[in-house]
Amino acid sequence: MIYEIATKAFTSPNGPQSGTFDSLKAKLPYLQELGITGIWLSGHSLSDSQHFYNIWTQYAVIEPDRIDPSLGTEKQFKELIDDAHRRGIRIFIDVVDHGVMANSSLVKNHPDWFLGGSRGMVDYDYMGGHTDFDDWWVKIWADAIVNWGVDGFRLD
Repeated sequence: MIYEIATKAFTSPNGPQSGTFDSLKAKLPYLQELGITGIWLSGHSLSDSQHFYNIWTQYAVIEPDRIDPSLGTEKQFKELIDDAHRRGIRIFIDVVDHGVMANSSLVKNHPDWFLGGSRGMVDYDYMGGHTDFDDWWVKIWADAIVNWGVDGFRLD
């Protein structure tokens, strides 16, 4: 059984939207007891905490290849995944594949990777023939498997 978890909202040890990789890891025994065998984890990459009505959301991504420090470190993310695996739980992460926030350094450093956008976001140009973009994009998600042990992806 796959269970969707919004990382910041599933646990809130210090009030609303205060969940972290560690607070989620502490709930893994409970999830295992429920019979959960997969977690669709909505929230890991650096995102804008104010974009959607001052609510942090994975979908306001700034840099998809960086862990959001408000959730924890790469080490803590890896430890969460490793503990889930020990419990027979697989981890699937959200991939926000339409684009990034307009203020992302990616837009400034690689303007040719992007097309128009809306609601403060800029869309990736998948058809632009940008092999450097293609290589970067594939590397991010291959690294998520190799470095963190992610089991799969949900594409938004």
